[in-house]
Amino acid sequence: YHLLWTCHHLISDGWSSARQVGEVLALYRGETLPAQFGQYRDYINWLQTRDAAAGERFWRERLVSLDEPTLLAGALGHAAAEPAREVHGRLSAELTRGLQQFAQAQRVTLNTLLQGAWLLLLQRYTGQARPCFGATVAGRPAELPSAQSLLGLFINTLPIAHEIQPQWAVGDWLRDLQALNLHVREFEHSPLHDIQRWAGKPGQALFDSILVFENFPMDSALAGGGDSLRVLGQRPVESTHFALALVASADECLDIRYAYRADRLASSQVERLREHFERLLLAMAESAERRLGDLSMLAGAEREQLLGGWNATEAAFPDGVQLQALLQQQAAQTPDALALQFGAQRLSYRELHQRANQLARWLRAQGVGPDVLVGVAAERSVELVVALLAIVKAGGA
Repeated sequence: YHLLWTCHHLISDGWSSARQVGEVLALYRGETLPAQFGQYRDYINWLQTRDAAAGERFWRERLVSLDEPTLLAGALGHAAAEPAREVHGRLSAELTRGLQQFAQAQRVTLNTLLQGAWLLLLQRYTGQARPCFGATVAGRPAELPSAQSLLGLFINTLPIAHEIQPQWAVGDWLRDLQALNLHVREFEHSPLHDIQRWAGKPGQALFDSILVFENFPMDSALAGGGDSLRVLGQRPVESTHFALALVASADECLDIRYAYRADRLASSQVERLREHFERLLLAMAESAERRLGDLSMLAGAEREQLLGGWNATEAAFPDGVQLQALLQQQAAQTPDALALQFGAQRLSYRELHQRANQLARWLRAQGVGPDVLVGVAAERSVELVVALLAIVKAGGA
């Protein structure tokens, strides 16, 4: 028999799903379920008692220096369309033990170690000194006695923004990140749409990637079926409205699923992210004294290509020749050759030369010449290139 179970997060979360499956299998075996104390409305009532003003103060202070959202898909750029598939990563039991031992030695959780590696990856890809991602929290309050046994939606996704300076030591930085996570737990029930507003970006995404560390016992629930009913080949399939969702779980081995939107990312890009993320994760665990800036996410072949391949651009260039003279020479030699293309717009060298000369004459009439600076405000376009060339032709800067 094949069972397909569809469940929306509006109704339930992972912890509830595991508990529900466990109850169904227990009933199948003829067991009597323990009495249920409490209802989901108890959680709703508890939420009404929270100090919203305290949550607003905390999130405003945490995000005051968040200059712009961290959008990984935008940093990667558009990729060729590829069939969507879930990328999966799995570290060996030996490597997983090493990560767990390192985390324990630094007095942080394995979840914090993963968050640190993901922040570093986001910083390398976006160039932001204070990158941000979404962390999904269980949201079941310890103050509510029945919270662990209730079925329903408790999870929340919160922004984790943490500064990165290359000279900081790995261990010290991770402990700061752990302290941030502990502080966030006090205000983890603040709605994300309110947090966006308090951050000065109402209705705007603060991040497009999330990290989920699963700790609900779905595998245990399925294994508890006994001899009468066995559930085999469990395969979760998740969809996300974020560009990328990392779903991690750790037993003997660390497993990470990379669920992504095919309209935002390509599988080849996600596979590369997986490789870089795992390298950063393992590099962090090598030494707590290493500087963040010394951690490499590149494989040997990638590094050689970057240093010796793409950057091998040295070329001889004649002295005393100016840009406008070279372009004028090219226009005389190949006037009809393509000089500039933007979308459907195409300019030959003759057309580029003529348009730049026309604008240069106007600039000179406005007083542009040596030591005169000209400001240019334009999006990427044909006009931008024409303007820059015209300024040089006019003698300005």
